[in-house]
Amino acid sequence: MPTTFECFDMPLDRYIKRFAAPIILFSIIFSVSILILLPDVFGKGIFRLVTCAIPLFGVLVAFAYPKMVVDRKRADINNNIHYFITHMGVLATSDLTLTGIFDLLRHKKEEYGALASEIDKIFLMVDTWHLSMAEACRFVARRTPSLILADFLDRLAHAIDAGEDMERFLTSEQEVVMKQYEVVYQGLLYQIEIMKEMYLSMVMALIFMASFAIIMPLISGVDPSQMVTMTVFMFIFIEIVLIFFVRTKTPNERLWHTIEMETEREQKIKRVIPIAITGSLLMLILGALLRSYLPLQIIAALIFTPLILMGFVIKRAEDDIKRRDDNFASFIRSLGASASARGGIVDVALKDLRAHDFGALTRDVNNLYQRLVLRIDKLRSWYHFAAETGSSLIQRFSNMFVESIDVGGRADVAGNIISNNFIHIMGLRKHRYQTGSSLVGVMYGLTAGVAITLYLSMGIVGTMQDLFRSTELPPEVVGGMLHETLEPGVLNVLLLIILIGHSLASSIMIRIVEGGDIRGATLHFVIMMWIGAVSSILTVKGTASMIGGFGAVEAINV
Repeated sequence: MPTTFECFDMPLDRYIKRFAAPIILFSIIFSVSILILLPDVFGKGIFRLVTCAIPLFGVLVAFAYPKMVVDRKRADINNNIHYFITHMGVLATSDLTLTGIFDLLRHKKEEYGALASEIDKIFLMVDTWHLSMAEACRFVARRTPSLILADFLDRLAHAIDAGEDMERFLTSEQEVVMKQYEVVYQGLLYQIEIMKEMYLSMVMALIFMASFAIIMPLISGVDPSQMVTMTVFMFIFIEIVLIFFVRTKTPNERLWHTIEMETEREQKIKRVIPIAITGSLLMLILGALLRSYLPLQIIAALIFTPLILMGFVIKRAEDDIKRRDDNFASFIRSLGASASARGGIVDVALKDLRAHDFGALTRDVNNLYQRLVLRIDKLRSWYHFAAETGSSLIQRFSNMFVESIDVGGRADVAGNIISNNFIHIMGLRKHRYQTGSSLVGVMYGLTAGVAITLYLSMGIVGTMQDLFRSTELPPEVVGGMLHETLEPGVLNVLLLIILIGHSLASSIMIRIVEGGDIRGATLHFVIMMWIGAVSSILTVKGTASMIGGFGAVEAINV
C-alpha cells in the first residue's frame, strides 16, 4: 500500500516548504496578534482557549490536508472504475492498440476525473519517456491510492509481458473488476446501516438532553433560557455534522444526465419551483391571519406544504428515469446483436427493433431512429436520446457503445459487455434504493418520537405549574419547590425550531442515501413536518387530559 505522499503527487519536503510551514506560521502569528491587539476580548475565559487553539488547528489542517486529498482521489477512482473497465472492454473489440485506448480515455477527465489523470500518466510515460507499457502500468500501480486500480494495472502488466490477447484479457477482467467494485459498494452501504444506528443513538441522546433542559429549570432553578437555547444549537449542529458524515460515506453516483440540454422533464421542474415558492408565501400570509385560531405547529406545516409539489414532481421524474434504466440493458444487447448481423449498421438495426416493446424506453428508441435516419449528426442524435431518457447511466453507456462502433468495434460483443455490466450496476443501485426506503421509515418514526418526547416534557412542565398554582400552600413553600421556567410561548417556538431543523436534516439525509436531485428532499420534509406537528399537538393535549391541567394546552396555542 503506497504512503500518502506517494499518492499526493508532491514530495514531502516541497509540501512542508510551500504549504504546511506557511499555514502553521500564519496560524501562530494570527493567534499572537489577536491576544496582543485585543487582550480585553480574547484574553479571558473561553475566548482565550479558542485563540490559543488556533495554532493547533493550523497544525491539524497542515497534516490532514494531504490525507483528505488522497482519500478524495481514491473515492473518485473507485466510483469510476466500473465505467472505465467497461469502456476499455468495448474499445478492445476494435483494432485499437492498448496505447490507442489509453490515448482516447485519458482525455475524458470530465467523465473519469482522477482515473483519467492516472491513465494520462501511463500514456505519457509510454509516449514521451518511451517506457514499456508494462513498466508504466506497474509504476502507476505502486503510486495510485486505489487498490482496485492498482490490482488491475498489475494484472494488465503481467498480461502484456505474457503476450496475452488484449481483447480476451479485458473481457475476462470485466467480471473481476465488477466484483471488486461490488465489494467496495456493499461496504459503503454497510457503513450507511451503521450510520443509521449511530444517528438513532445520537438523536435519542439529544432528545434526552432537550427533555432535561426543559424540566430541570423547573426544579433546580438554573437559567432556563440558556439551557434550552444551548440545546437547540447543539441539536442543529450535530444534525449538520451527521449530514456531512453521511455524504462522505455514500456512493457518489449520478441519477440525472449531465448533457447541457433541457428536456420537457427539466422544464416541468423549473415551472413548478416558482409555483411551490409562491404557494409557501401565500400560506405564510394565511398563517398570519389564522394565528389566533390554529396552533403554531400547524401553521408552520401549512407554510411549507406547497413545497411538496416540487418534491412530488421530482420523484415522479426520477421514477420515470429508473424505469428507463430497467429497460436499457435488454435494448443495448438487442441493438448490438442486430447491428452485428447487419454489418455494424445501427440505423437498419434500430428500424427492426422499433417493432419490439422496450417499456418506458420505447418512445425514446423511436425518436432516436428518426434522428439517425436524417443523417445530420449521429453523435448529436445519441446525445438527444440520452437527454430524453434523463439517465446518467444511459448517457455514459450509450456513449461507450457509439464510440466503440465508431472505431470499428464488434457491436454484438460491445452490446453484451455493456448489458452485463449495466445489469450488475442496476442491481447494486436497487440495493441502495432499498436502503434509502428503509431509512425513510426510520426517519418518519424518529420524527414522531422527537415530537412526542419534547412536547411530553413540555406538557409535564405545564401540568406541574398548574398543579402547584392550584394548591393552597404558603408562597414560600411553593417557591422552594417550583422555580420559574421559560414562558410557554417561547418554549414552544424553540421546540418548533428543533422540529423544523430535525425534519430538514432528516430529509436531506434520506435524499443523500437515495440519490437523485437534492430538491426532492422537500417531499420528505413536508411529510415529517406534518408528522411532527400532529404528534406534538396530540401529545400535549393527551398529557393534559390524562394528568390534568391546562397550562400546556394553552402553551400550544401561544
